[in-house]
Amino acid sequence: MPDALLSIFNVCFLVLLYLFFFRVLRAVWSEVSSTDGSSVDTDASPSRRERRRAARAERSDHSTPPEAEPVGPSVLVALEPPQLAGIEYPLHDGLSMGRAADAGISIEDSFLSQHHAELRWHDGGWVIADLGSTNGTYLNNVKVDQMARIEPGDRLQVGNVILELR
Repeated sequence: MPDALLSIFNVCFLVLLYLFFFRVLRAVWSEVSSTDGSSVDTDASPSRRERRRAARAERSDHSTPPEAEPVGPSVLVALEPPQLAGIEYPLHDGLSMGRAADAGISIEDSFLSQHHAELRWHDGGWVIADLGSTNGTYLNNVKVDQMARIEPGDRLQVGNVILELR
């Protein structure tokens, strides 16, 4: 192979390697900076930033009248991973899930964001909302982009954790 072609391949490889490292550092930085409420996530897209802002505004909005008390399914049961299987998490309005210590359901899983998702009682049923998590929230193997109604028997995946509404 000519030396010029080898040099081009070397440069391309180095560029790809640096792009990979940059992406890893950016992902780590976004996770670290999301633990502090005062930090700004500068690399988040506007839609992601807007979803986070809307979720925080809804949690802090006390001017709306309270909805009727939740009736029906009242617990999330962990199915996977095996070390969490069978653990029951009682539901209440505004229940957040994530790695953060202040989350209503705090689970140590490296694929969960600090504040990953939130369950709310809305229009007579439970809904799940992703809070701009890195790895997404899945309801019955379908990615949740906005609020989605969750029914008894539905399976919710956050990170490597699979929960069932009962």
